Amino acid sequence: MNRKEIAELCDQYGLKARKSLGQNFLCNDSVAGRIVDSAGIRAQDVVLEIGPGIGALTELLIHTGASVFASEIDENLYPLLRNRFSVFSNFSLVASDFLLLKRDEWLSAHQSVDIIVSNLPYYIMTPLIIKCLQDYSESRKMVFMIEEDASARIFAVPDTKSYGPLSVLTSIYGKKSKLFVVDQRSFDPQPQTRSLVIAFDKNETSTFLSKNLVAFVQHCFAMRRKTISKNLLASSFSFSREQITKAFLNSGIRDTIRAEAMAPRDFLRLYASLFEENVTMSRDT
Repeated sequence: MNRKEIAELCDQYGLKARKSLGQNFLCNDSVAGRIVDSAGIRAQDVVLEIGPGIGALTELLIHTGASVFASEIDENLYPLLRNRFSVFSNFSLVASDFLLLKRDEWLSAHQSVDIIVSNLPYYIMTPLIIKCLQDYSESRKMVFMIEEDASARIFAVPDTKSYGPLSVLTSIYGKKSKLFVVDQRSFDPQPQTRSLVIAFDKNETSTFLSKNLVAFVQHCFAMRRKTISKNLLASSFSFSREQITKAFLNSGIRDTIRAEAMAPRDFLRLYASLFEENVTMSRDT
């Protein structure tokens, strides 16, 4: 899909990219093809696309033969998406704000999501990724296009300024990869910064990222200059000082450590000790 085609569709449906929703329509067929190819989609897969926009990726996803569910918040785009893709039996439009969407509202009980693909709105990257990790952690792969500058929060390592809950949770989920950079000229309208396509590949032995686990990691980072012990003591989990001290002792982690200095694997060890749950993680994380 090129700029001319985007302009024609927008004119036909009376559309304009909405800055409030972070809309920048992809207008580079080569980039779209590389994104879809990198997802490794099989014909029997269930694919969730978040924010299809006017369908630059959607069209290619449909042609993989997989069952494609596209979640879109902008009701102005619904007529365009339905007219373009409803003819395909493997396409379903999920007319909803993804952040508010519950999986049982669009996915049957016997179904699971295999692949997630999204050109993420930059301003809500973190909550969208965390929701994917928490609600659809069964997915074997997630491919996102994000703001290049924001990638530090995902790929940061301990003892760095950008290291935080997103760094830890994505590491627990699986292997993280930077695939390729996308220039501003590949979008209409053009964003101010370059984009980066990234992928998460699920560890075969990785744990289920429950709401409890996500909240635990977030509480650990609540006050970055305080120790994890103090953050947990002040958290909504209502742990006693004795419980926290015992958990650190049992997991072999010093109780004076701050979240910014602790490796993802150790968050799991401490969590397992506190909640008495059996959690696992790949050896290379």
